[in-house]
Amino acid sequence: MFYGIRQYTSTTQIEVITGNTISNVSGGSTSAIAGISHWLRSHRKFGKRQHRCQPFGASTVTGINLGDTTAGLGLTCYTNQVNTLSSSGASTVTGIVHVLGANSTIYRNKVYGISNTNAGGVASGITVSGGTTVNLQNNLVGDITAPNLNAGNSWFGINISGGTTVLADFNTVYLNASSVGALFGSSALNASSTPNVTLRNNILVNSSTTAGLGLAAAYRRSSTTLTTYNAKREQ
Repeated sequence: MFYGIRQYTSTTQIEVITGNTISNVSGGSTSAIAGISHWLRSHRKFGKRQHRCQPFGASTVTGINLGDTTAGLGLTCYTNQVNTLSSSGASTVTGIVHVLGANSTIYRNKVYGISNTNAGGVASGITVSGGTTVNLQNNLVGDITAPNLNAGNSWFGINISGGTTVLADFNTVYLNASSVGALFGSSALNASSTPNVTLRNNILVNSSTTAGLGLAAAYRRSSTTLTTYNAKREQ
């Protein structure tokens, strides 16, 4: 595993990491890469300036990873630029991912230039895979490409795949790409039906070209279950 910056010290620290440049990092076929990685339970703020993350390789690539393990306190990730992340492997490329944490906020980030050139790869601008309450606000996501992807739904602007409660407000996502794969679909915002999801005042545009039975969805849910689709949803 390669880390540009890794927090792995105390569970009670308040930390601010700002004004860093991480660039031109290449990996092998198995070693994962993270530009910035939060590990333990400290109250962590990423922001005030910019993190310019430009790793690439053939493995899993993440720009900013929030809450690798028991992140019991809130995490804040704001005003970052995450760009030019790519992989050629059957792996996942993600600009920002929230794994664990309570009452976390991810806001005013710009994520772009995310690419996976493998037919079996996954590309996502921002992913929430876990956490108690996660707020996504005023993020700008675009220029995500998967030119060889052969899958119906493995390419996302925002991917809410887990967690307990996720609130997404005032985010802008623009997707416009295609693939040579026989099956190609994409989602500007993809949401599992497991977490409680509230969407308000988001701009979700997906102008991508589809292939086979693939769909270019602005908003996609993993099932027809609506009990977790909150009443304060997008109008």
